Amino acid sequence: MSDNMMMRYAFGLKPAENPPEMPKVKQYQCEHNYQLMISRYEEDGYTGFTTTYKRINTYYCTKCLDEKTKIKEESSRYAPEWYKNYTSEENNERRAI
Repeated sequence: MSDNMMMRYAFGLKPAENPPEMPKVKQYQCEHNYQLMISRYEEDGYTGFTTTYKRINTYYCTKCLDEKTKIKEESSRYAPEWYKNYTSEENNERRAI
């Protein structure tokens, strides 16, 4: 028996046989309002003449601070338009090199 329990018995305090039940709390349902927190860009693996391009967007809810991550992935020889905001003109310049 722990020292704390022994002291309770010494003072005539006994643990409750049936402790009172805690009131049930309603689960909070958030109406999420996600905002973009950060975007990361990665280039993974070269196979032949293609590269796998990834954009990893992380969003957070402004009400409950829940985080959500979305990954967009594409394999291509040239960077897609969504990758680091490359325009088609920049891709054409890269192809000419």
